[in-house]
Amino acid sequence: MTAASKRQEGAHQPSEAEWQLAESDFLRREDRRRRAETRWRGAAIKRLGPETYALVELGWAAGFWDGEGHGSASQRGGEFNCSLDQDDRVLLERLQAALGGIGRISKLKRRRSKAGKLQFIYTYRISNQRDLEAVWLSIGLHLGPAKRDQFARALSVPIVTLLRNGKTLPRTITSATVGRRKRLR
Repeated sequence: MTAASKRQEGAHQPSEAEWQLAESDFLRREDRRRRAETRWRGAAIKRLGPETYALVELGWAAGFWDGEGHGSASQRGGEFNCSLDQDDRVLLERLQAALGGIGRISKLKRRRSKAGKLQFIYTYRISNQRDLEAVWLSIGLHLGPAKRDQFARALSVPIVTLLRNGKTLPRTITSATVGRRKRLR
């Protein structure tokens, strides 16, 4: 029996009332955080100007995504899943605003941490090719190698799917590399 399963086994199962109390406290703290973020944003725009502030926000978004984001795509159905989980909705709203309103933020979800503590999580998700390309154009050059590779794999799924199904590529694409060694024309 692992240490994690022992913690789970001996952990107190919270009642619905305990979840609701924890959730209301969580939402109160989130509201205070949102008000502080709004004040900070207004002061930053006033001090830097809107154009400079927008560039700073894109840099912040790239760093945030690089540290917290995840990207993957399915070649079967061409499904995308670029997502980021956070317990701070205000940060996800800031990310969404910096990226021009792209993506969706989920409703608050309940879960237990590995240590058995109650957690509330929001998920920011991008689930279509057009939005993924727009995010790539906004922050792609500022990402580290690992996240750049995740984006590249997710963005290449439609091309790979066309090639594997024997369909022609769009005229703007002359060749494509699948994997690291196999080159298709």
